[in-house]
Amino acid sequence: MTYVPHTAAERDAMLQAVGARTLDDLFAHLPAELKSGPLNLPAGLSEMELAAEMARRAARNRPTTELVCFLGAGAYDHFIPPVVDQLVLRGELFTAYTPYQPEISQGILQLIYEYQTMMASLCGCDVANASLYDGATAAVEACEMALRHTGRDRLLLDGALHPHYLQTVETILRMQGVERRIIPSAAGEFRSDLQGLAEGVSDQVAAVVVGYPNFFGALDNIGAVAEAAHKAGALLVAVSDPFAFGLLQPAGSLGADIVCGEGQALGVPLQYGGPYLGYVACTKELVRRMPGRLVGQTVDVKGNRAFTLTLQAREQHIRREKATSNICTNSALCAVMAHFYMSCVGREGLRRAGELCVAKTDLLRRKLRGAKGVRVPEYPVFSEFVFETDKPAGLVLERLLQAGILGGLDLGRYDAARANQVLVAVTEKRTEEELEAYVHVLE
Repeated sequence: MTYVPHTAAERDAMLQAVGARTLDDLFAHLPAELKSGPLNLPAGLSEMELAAEMARRAARNRPTTELVCFLGAGAYDHFIPPVVDQLVLRGELFTAYTPYQPEISQGILQLIYEYQTMMASLCGCDVANASLYDGATAAVEACEMALRHTGRDRLLLDGALHPHYLQTVETILRMQGVERRIIPSAAGEFRSDLQGLAEGVSDQVAAVVVGYPNFFGALDNIGAVAEAAHKAGALLVAVSDPFAFGLLQPAGSLGADIVCGEGQALGVPLQYGGPYLGYVACTKELVRRMPGRLVGQTVDVKGNRAFTLTLQAREQHIRREKATSNICTNSALCAVMAHFYMSCVGREGLRRAGELCVAKTDLLRRKLRGAKGVRVPEYPVFSEFVFETDKPAGLVLERLLQAGILGGLDLGRYDAARANQVLVAVTEKRTEEELEAYVHVLE
């Protein structure tokens, strides 16, 4: 399609309509530290000179391949078999979109169908969709599924969910008249307040939304919350890292009606925070509430197996007021990565990777408990946990970075009371030597 830019007159008309004087006024609400400012490039550069200059500037970035990565909070440095990249780079698969013409797209549709099947099995659910933008939007869509299904207008949210997920739920649902009540963890605690969530359910609540594992890496049996929610006619939404289900009992088998979250850990490399892989899986009863796209299996006129988009209840396909969601695209390429990853490592490989994560996480926790000025709270985890130091977390992480270690996430950026706490993720890639170096630098 030909690109036709807006004319100056059209831009001026748009600005006048929204009450802004300049284009910069449209972005005045953004914090100054998020704006890059002018590039200050020398004048008159050739294409070759410009490419060299930009490459020089980009070289100031330090990729995770040059650092030892203990970052987590939704994006994890897992091992990805090289064959995944090679398969994804095939031209017929290199798309971020879901195909609309099944007669010429059987290959990619079959891959997405198989991805859905594997994700549903992994989560302990009946069905999964063809992926969404990311974990935060998946959590919002899961909440909207529950609101539509129950006809209620209240949500009960675990305060130990990822802060970005809570912010996204707030941003999208606050204008829809949805009452949102957050049940925080007890002061200084890291486990979700499951008792508070269970006791807070009423016949007005559409869903209880709980982390499993939660933002702090804490693991708890969510079965009791599921029972309380179902008794009140509400749904249980579990926001989860599906990688953990290779080893842990999946949330669906613990009573969750909807399992959702970020699937980046399943074969999608770290890349500036995205694009990543939102997913939603649910019970068969909720399949017509499913957002985004769903690939189904059927037969063609000759009786051969065929694949096509089905149950398309999006606003592009049916009347807008009857649509289940207006989310208009997905991360199909990332879903294909997850398909190849799960196919390559298999059930046993995913289980083994989970066992290594648990063992190495436990080893680092034990080593940190012997380090001066470090406290490691005791609570059950999978591969992510919090430790506290005598110094501000920002200073500690800066010192680790100087030693070539991405030491984790400063929790003070979300809560001033946690300014001395660091969230650490340990994957199967970390070696015992790297764990030793981490503790050594801290000491």
